[in-house]
Formats: sequence, structure tokens, C-alpha cells
Amino acid sequence: MNTLSDPIVKRFEAVRQILIGSGALPSNAMQLACPSLPEAIVPRLLRAGADAESVTLALSEAFSMPVYSESLHDSLDYAADGASAWADGRLFVTDPFACQHLIRNPQLVLPKEALDRHRGETGLIPVQPSAHSEAARDPSLSPEAEQILHEWIALAIDRQASDLHIVPRDNEAVEIKMRRNGLLLTLREERMVMSEKCNYRLISNTLLTLSGNQHGVYNTPKDGSLEVPLRGRTFFIRVNMCPVTIGRKVWGSFTLRIVAGYQRSVQTLDQLALGLSFVQALRRIVAMNSGLFLLTGPTGAGKTTTFYALVMEILRRNHSQISIKTLEDPIEMQIPGIDQIQINDDIGMSYSAGLRALLRADPDVILIGEIRDEETARLACRASLTGHLVLSTLHTNNSLGAIERLRNLGIHSHLIADTLAAVSAQRLVRQVCPYCATREYDEAGWEATCLLGLPPGEFGPVARPEGCERCEHSGYRGRICIAETLFLDSRLAGRISDGAGLAPLYDTARAQGFRGLWDHATDLVHAGQTTWAECLRILPEPPGEPFRVPESHTLPLQLTFTENYAS
Repeated sequence: MNTLSDPIVKRFEAVRQILIGSGALPSNAMQLACPSLPEAIVPRLLRAGADAESVTLALSEAFSMPVYSESLHDSLDYAADGASAWADGRLFVTDPFACQHLIRNPQLVLPKEALDRHRGETGLIPVQPSAHSEAARDPSLSPEAEQILHEWIALAIDRQASDLHIVPRDNEAVEIKMRRNGLLLTLREERMVMSEKCNYRLISNTLLTLSGNQHGVYNTPKDGSLEVPLRGRTFFIRVNMCPVTIGRKVWGSFTLRIVAGYQRSVQTLDQLALGLSFVQALRRIVAMNSGLFLLTGPTGAGKTTTFYALVMEILRRNHSQISIKTLEDPIEMQIPGIDQIQINDDIGMSYSAGLRALLRADPDVILIGEIRDEETARLACRASLTGHLVLSTLHTNNSLGAIERLRNLGIHSHLIADTLAAVSAQRLVRQVCPYCATREYDEAGWEATCLLGLPPGEFGPVARPEGCERCEHSGYRGRICIAETLFLDSRLAGRISDGAGLAPLYDTARAQGFRGLWDHATDLVHAGQTTWAECLRILPEPPGEPFRVPESHTLPLQLTFTENYAS
């Protein structure tokens, strides 16, 4: 719990706000917590990414002090604490948070022992990043813990993981996991002896502090971010902490999402492994000047990456002569040429509040990170009716499920039919390693064929991942996108307006040529790019009644072909 007085905390918040307003700190620095020691405030701001000059100017504005240069005076009489100095009747302050007399009364320009001489001016000399060592003063930071965290993060980045999980077992044990190609794998298990300098509580305190949170408080979830320099690149990492109970104690379980660093620029639609048909559908959406486009899929399906590429395509197509504004939580990558707004419910900046403000800001294209509630859904539909192209996401199993989801949010079927232009659904499945795969029958293919309702004659040999050094003996290299796109024509819009359920809508869409996720998956399996087992693991069941195979049917005789895909 923070023991600092309210004036100190308010001044910290003022300095933080000034730095965010000037661009010296990112907008998510609003989550940066005030340290428990006044002399640790300025070092924390520096560690969060602000430069010394910006911090000095922010302190000058917050404390109403002019800025002086130390080089103006040859001799300076420094105080014992090193936080202030006297020269020619002027008091120079390195860090006003470290000088208690200035905190109590910022207009008091002289320390008590100097009042007998004369009153001079109070000013700031440029803050040095090393003027105060936060690691040495702040008990929430430990060099040993920082080193351990850096090793774990570096290991995950080297393995090209998308997420790093730090899961406590107790104060002496922690399990390190990573998510790679959609699978959660255990990297290692660490045991830390209490007699050593570092234990899990100190590691978690350090991680909370580095990500801009209050350390030592584990009974509520926390979010933050940090930057990790590694091999000449900076990796941006989003940190989430959830409280878990072990025995009678509450610990912090951390998930670190590596949101940027592998590529510093947004990839284009052609650079992503989206498939020709999906790219063509997205380019058709780019050509629209109004309407609502929804992209559905679970967390980790690549929706944000697809949307960023889509936005870049809109900019390129319109030669940057278009106003694009986004509402994101969080902003995962800065895109030049568009206005990105960070959602922060703590200060009232929700999706609905931000969208109401954007409708008065003359946008052409609005990107909403997620439609979560009825008000946001209604505002999105209203924006699309008034001549805006609105892009957003929903968490549904497939594209048709978005229609039912909007209905559940309270949107009338007539409004959905009038505003919804298209819906896409996407998933990421592992791609077969081309260097070691062979072709053969497998039981997963038999199961998938039955699930799709195909006759047994459709079942045939497909890729079988073997495993080699190039794929780390997993049989898979990278991931590929499986997608479907549903465009609303007049007939489908009429069925939606009439309140038709998902089954009739699906039949109507299929009659109009709609191809679903499993259609695309079947093409990729037959092309040898993925496997039936991957599709069964990732994809939802297809709409409609699945075909049931009689128990008398048996798996055909397995035939293995040793031909290599790479050849």
C-alpha cells in the first residue's frame, strides 16, 4: 500500500500526465503506479521511457519552477543529500520529489538553514538518469530478479513464442511455459531456495514494477507493459497478472504477450499467409465507403494483425487522403497516418464513450477493437448508416454466428440487415513442415470426413508430419490462416430482416456460393499444407447436422507413401 501523502501522489500524476501529453510517454503510461518512495518517482519515469529533458520540463511545469543550467555557475554548494545546490542566491533542485521541503511548500524557495541568508530563486537542473538508483532504493526491484526475467523472456523470443506464462507453485517453485504456434509448451521448471538472494515473490514484485504497476498487491488483476532490448531490437511486451491462491497465500500468475518486435512495421495483406480468396475478399471490403465489417474468431486467431494490414491497404488505396481513427485496448503497434486511441475504463474512456467522441471528429474509417456491449453495437451500426466504414471484431465461432451475437446484444434484425456489409471468420492452424512430411491415411481424416458428411470415397491420403531438425521434430513449421467471408446480398439481408435462424441463413448463403471454414480447410489439407488433426483441434463443428457413420464401417487399409513434400 502506498504510504506517500496525497500532495506527492497528485504531483506524480500531474508529471505523468504532462509527459503523456507531450508524447514523452505512451498513452498506456496512465497505468504507471506511483512508487512508495519519493526519491524513486523520477527514476521510475525514466525507466518507463521518458528522456531526462522531458522529465525536467514536466517537473518545471508541475512545480512552477524555472529551469536552470548547472553550467551557468562554476561553483555549486551541494547539500548533503545531493538533491539540491546553491549558487549566486539560486537554489538548484535535481529532483524535487526527493526534497521534502519543496513537497510541503513548493513556493518555499530556500531550505530552512538558508533562510537566514536571503531568499533566492528555485529552479531545476537537468535530471540525470543515474542521479538516483531505483534498484538500490526501491525494494520492489532486484537486479537478480531482472536478470532472471530477462533470461526467461529471451528464451521465449528465441523460440518465437507469442506468449510467456510464469506460473507460481509456491515461493520456491515456478513453471515457465510458452505458447508457440498456438500450443502451450513447458519450457522449464525453476526451483528457488529461500536462502538465495532471489525468490518468486521478489521476481513478481520486480515484474510488476517494471510494467508500471504497484508492487506487493496481488489480490486484484493488473495490466501493464514493458520494453525489452535484445540483440539490437526492442521487443514490446504486454503484461497481465492474475491472482491465484496456493494454500492460504495469494500469488501473481503472469502472462506476457510479445506484441511487437519480430517485425517493426505492419505487414501487408500479400505478406500475410491469408490465402488468395481471403485476400480478394478483404480487398473487396477495402473498396467499400460505408457499412459494418466484422471479423470473428477466438483470442490468438490473428484478427489484430489482419486488421492492421487492412488499414494499411485502405491508406494505400486512398493515397493517405482519408481519416482513419481507431479505438484499441491495447494499442499493439503504432501506425503512421492514423489516429489511435487507447481504451481506459478507469478514466471513463470506454469503447462506447470513445466511439461517441469519434462520430464528431469527421472520420472516414473507424476501427473498433471489439464490440462488447449493446451501446457500442448500436453506435457502430449508427456510424455505418451515416456514411462511415466501421471495422470491428466479435468473439463467435463463425461468420453467421455474428448475426446471432448482434441480436443477443439487442440489435434489431432490420438494423443488422441494413448496416452489416460483410463478416469474416478466421483461425490459425499449424502448417506441415515441407521437409519431412509424407502422405498416408490417418484416423483424423476419417473422423473429419464423417464430420463433414462426405461419402467414404472422399477420404484419401494426406500429409503426415514426421519431424526433423528444421521443425524441431514437431512436424510443423509456422501457421497458416483458414478463413471464410460472408457478404450480405439482398436475398440474405431479407432473410435476416425476417428474423430467420442460423440454419435457414446457412442454407441461403450456401445457395449463393458461400464457402465456410471447413471448405477452406479441406482445400489446404488436400494441398498438403496442414492436417485433419489440426483442423479438428482448431475449427468449430460445421453448421448443420453432421453425417454419422455406421459402426460397421471401418478405417480403410492404411497406405503410406514415402515421397517427400520438399522434393
